[in-house]
Amino acid sequence: MRITGGEFAGRVIKGSPGSHVRPTTDRARESFFNILQNRYDFAQTKVLDLFAGTGVMALEFISRGCVDVVSVDLNPKSIQFMKQLKLEFGVADNWSLKKENALNFVQIHDLQSYDVIYADPPYHWTFYQELLNQIMKKVASPTLVCLEHERNHLLPHITLVEEKFYGQSTISFYRK
Repeated sequence: MRITGGEFAGRVIKGSPGSHVRPTTDRARESFFNILQNRYDFAQTKVLDLFAGTGVMALEFISRGCVDVVSVDLNPKSIQFMKQLKLEFGVADNWSLKKENALNFVQIHDLQSYDVIYADPPYHWTFYQELLNQIMKKVASPTLVCLEHERNHLLPHITLVEEKFYGQSTISFYRK
């Protein structure tokens, strides 16, 4: 995996927290951030990264200037891997890690302050719709919710504004 843009562009992330993660491809990340760059001043953007896995999405946001990124993952190997990346990249002040169940995090915490929420649950996870419903109940109207899922897994919602397809993956964009 490599960082596709910003301050850390081209830096390679070595290793992985394990076989339980499915990192978003370089091509999909690059395209995703090209879309966001036209909509956000990253220096003013607060991000919530759910099912953070390798932490590559958080690092992509930080690389582009985000000063406040919160990553949530339940797996201790993922949290440990992201702690190492924080040190390697020198971003300890910009990046908070939470070892929690993402659905529980959404139900318990206030989501009003986030500008972008990115979620990348395991493809065969059964609670996509519940996660989306819980998020949409709690976000402020300008928040962009981005949900990565398997291409053939349809996630209709009244707030769906756009879908982008990358091989077997889809990133769906929702806004209240």
